[in-house]
Amino acid sequence: MKYHAGQRGAAARLVAVVGFCALLNQIQAAAVPIGEITRGLPDVSLPKSSTDNLPVRYGLGFPIQLGPKTVGLFCNLRVIGPNRTDYEDGDDVFVFDDLRNVGKGGPTVVTRNEKEKDDKTGELRFIEKFPLNGGFWPLGAKQSDGSAHPGAGRGFAICQAFSFLGSGDKLTWDMFSQSTVKRYVEVLQLSFNGRRVSVVKRDLLKAGRMGTTSDGWGISNGGMQAAIPDGSDLLMAVMAADKAGLAKAGVARFRFTDGQWQPFTFTPVANGTEPSVVRRADRSLVFLARPDDVVEGDRIGKRILLWSSKDNGATWKQLLCAENERPRTPVSVNATPDDRIFVLANVPGMTSPTQKWLWWHLDRVRLAMWQLADDAAAFEPPQPRIIRDAQEEFGLIDDYRWDLDHPSSGIVRLGDGKWHGLVTYRIRTFSIQGDPVGEKITPQTGCYVEEVPSAQPAVPPWRF
Repeated sequence: MKYHAGQRGAAARLVAVVGFCALLNQIQAAAVPIGEITRGLPDVSLPKSSTDNLPVRYGLGFPIQLGPKTVGLFCNLRVIGPNRTDYEDGDDVFVFDDLRNVGKGGPTVVTRNEKEKDDKTGELRFIEKFPLNGGFWPLGAKQSDGSAHPGAGRGFAICQAFSFLGSGDKLTWDMFSQSTVKRYVEVLQLSFNGRRVSVVKRDLLKAGRMGTTSDGWGISNGGMQAAIPDGSDLLMAVMAADKAGLAKAGVARFRFTDGQWQPFTFTPVANGTEPSVVRRADRSLVFLARPDDVVEGDRIGKRILLWSSKDNGATWKQLLCAENERPRTPVSVNATPDDRIFVLANVPGMTSPTQKWLWWHLDRVRLAMWQLADDAAAFEPPQPRIIRDAQEEFGLIDDYRWDLDHPSSGIVRLGDGKWHGLVTYRIRTFSIQGDPVGEKITPQTGCYVEEVPSAQPAVPPWRF
């Protein structure tokens, strides 16, 4: 059962900045305030299987429309324990049509970590698979002219995969920087028959990129949200690299060709990672990426940078830049079913009395929302609203601190025939002594699926 959180008040204020970080427009129309996001217990927590029976819990979740009234939650597995840093173990998918039953419709295993032998030395390697994300043309969804889509009931998913030397019993920070690390990308073609999701085709691409678009880019990783429809295509915020190795965050257009979803074009937008893109009420697109910490000597990791496209993603310009609004943690741009736009991210606020602890995790204790003004380039109101404060709600737990992060969202239709705005994130704990200790499992550990309300009639993203 979900319950609503009261407003926690202001956590930061928008400051005026100059240069390229100035607000580009004045407020033209204030947005109708977004109501309270529900706040409940984890919807999925304990997986039924894992590679080598390692201890795991569910983490990041991405909702995707599968059928007229059916949704899939693609949720990654995280390996826990001492010396297991950013150790993931693939994904499962849950199929549901009611928010009260998210974890009861599965899970179906989509992908798991693998083992291989080094091509040169014959040494054992393990392939870690990070959270996957992708797109789906729902079963029964029509094209804009009312005709059936050849790719209905079919989708795709991609994820980064790293190959490390070792058996997989541990994964520490130093292993990520070793010269022996190999970067792969896994590409899945998926289908939905009205009951379950199946993997039609699986490719583990050791080139580290998904194909090559018509404009010369290779997709290396998905973003923070599932793809959105555009005509007969799917648009998704992704990471990509050109032939020279230049990596950018941007928007890829996927097209159903030769019986599968393939990248068609890619438009670079910004430097950064973990991008997301949504559509505004005026049908323009709004894009966000988690900024690089340093670009050309300028530290920008704490900024919220929004970009806008009024020509369906062909060209982009900076919409706004808010300085010092968030710590260097994951951030996403999102939309309600009635096309109000909001940003989700952690807010700073906890300080370190000593330099001996990993205090950057304390930046993930609170999750906040910034609402974008309608048809304008400013947040309205300028202050964010705290939507969940784990420490206030759950209290302190010995030498551990709460870690609430990687917010995402999706607009879906459920069994009641109504459109719902979903917000997802994970909650875990982390030892103040760092990676050698790891995390502590609690009743709050897991993946959360919450709902953001609409104030006006929904603008359906799909036509059934």
